[in-house]
Amino acid sequence: MNHWKKRLRSTLKCWERFENLLEVKDRKSKGTYYTPREIVHYMCQESLINYLSTELPEIDKAAIELLVKQGEVTIENDTAAAGCEEKGTKTYKYKLDEVVRENAKSIDAKLESIKVCDPAVGSGAFLVGMMSEIVRTRRAVAIHTENCHSIYDLKRHAIQNSLYGVDLDPGAVEIAKLRLWLSLVVDEEDRSTIQPLPNLDYKIMQGNSLLEEYEGVKLFDEHLLSDSYDYVSRQKQAFRQQIKANQAKCVELHNAGKLTKETKERFEDDSKRFKQLIRKLEQSSVNSLEPDMFSVAKDSQKLSEQLKELHRRYFNTSQRREKDELKQQIDTLEWNLIESSRANIAG
Repeated sequence: MNHWKKRLRSTLKCWERFENLLEVKDRKSKGTYYTPREIVHYMCQESLINYLSTELPEIDKAAIELLVKQGEVTIENDTAAAGCEEKGTKTYKYKLDEVVRENAKSIDAKLESIKVCDPAVGSGAFLVGMMSEIVRTRRAVAIHTENCHSIYDLKRHAIQNSLYGVDLDPGAVEIAKLRLWLSLVVDEEDRSTIQPLPNLDYKIMQGNSLLEEYEGVKLFDEHLLSDSYDYVSRQKQAFRQQIKANQAKCVELHNAGKLTKETKERFEDDSKRFKQLIRKLEQSSVNSLEPDMFSVAKDSQKLSEQLKELHRRYFNTSQRREKDELKQQIDTLEWNLIESSRANIAG
C-alpha cells in the first residue's frame, strides 16, 4: 500500500512540472510558466478566505482566516474538547473561534456549494490546491456539523460540484484531468473502494475562456437562468441607465459646443426606444407571457436543470454506451441554450 501511494505522489510531482515538458520557445506563446507551490498555496487560501468573508459577513474575517490557515491542526484538539464538553470536564478547550463553531453548518454549506473556475488551468495546480483547501476547511468544522465524510468523499464532491477549468492547450487539459484524479485517490487507504475515473469532459475543457461571442452570437447569457421577475427588474434598470447616459452625453456635447442636430436627434431616438421598452416591460405580466424573452428565460431555466442532472450522471457513469448517449444529450441541450441566448438578443 505504501509503495503504491509513493508512486502516485511521485507521479503528481512530475505533473507539477508540466511547464518543463514544453519547449522553451513554446512557453511564452502559450503563456505557460511554473508557479511555485508556495504562491499557489497562498492564492488558494486567500481566495477561500475572501469567498467565505463575502458570503458570511456576520463572521469576523480574522476568525475565517484562522479557520482556513490553521483549521486542520485544530481537528484533534477540538474533537477532544467536544468529548470533554459532553462529559462536563474542561481538560481541553476549543481552538476554533466560538463564532466559527456557531456558524459551522453555514460555513460547510458555503464550501459545499462553492464554484471555482481557472480560465487558464494549465496542469491544474490551482484547482488541486483549491480542492485541498476546501477539504481541509470542511474537515475542520466537521466536528461541529456532524457531517463526518471521508477525505475521499469530500474530494470527489469538490471535483464533481465545485471545480472547473479551461485551457487552450489540449495536452494541459488532459494532464489537469489526470492530476485531479490522482489527487483524489492518493489518500484513499482502501483501493477496493476507489470508483472508476470520473468523466471530467464537462469540468475541464479545451477552449478560449476570453471568447464571449462566436460569429456574432453570444455563447451564453446568464440572465436566461435567473428568475423572470428579477430579469425584468434588471432590464428596466439597464434601460434607465442608458437613458441617463444619453442625457449626460448630450449635455456634455452641448456645453462644449459640439452638439449637432443629427447627434441630438439620435440621442432622442435612442431614449424614446428605451422608454418604449420600459413601458412594454411594465405592461407585461409574467404569468401571461407570449413566447418572448420571458418565456425564453423560463424555458432556459428548465433546460439548465436538465443539463445539471445530465452532467451529474455523465460524471459518474463508467458504461461506454451510456456515456455516449449522455454526451449527445448534453451537447444538444447546450446548443439549445445558445439558441435561447440568440432568441433573447433578437427579442
